[in-house]
Amino acid sequence: MSASIFPIPMWEQSLTLFCVILTGTTLVCAGALAYFRRVRMERPPVGTFNTRDVVILLIFIGIHNAWDVVTYLAISSDEE
Repeated sequence: MSASIFPIPMWEQSLTLFCVILTGTTLVCAGALAYFRRVRMERPPVGTFNTRDVVILLIFIGIHNAWDVVTYLAISSDEE
């Protein structure tokens, strides 16, 4: 027995995708709100950074910039 394949109209695909994305986003936001209402954490004042936070931030920025340079050099060397 062969299965018949019927094309799905574009508007129906778009509507389905929109509904799935909207449902997922709503569930994630509701879950985050429920979690943060239940869990309370002690936090330092806004703008207070300790040395560990600054070092991790600088490492991520350095890795990102190094990756950009390596990618640029790899792409530009192929054109020559």
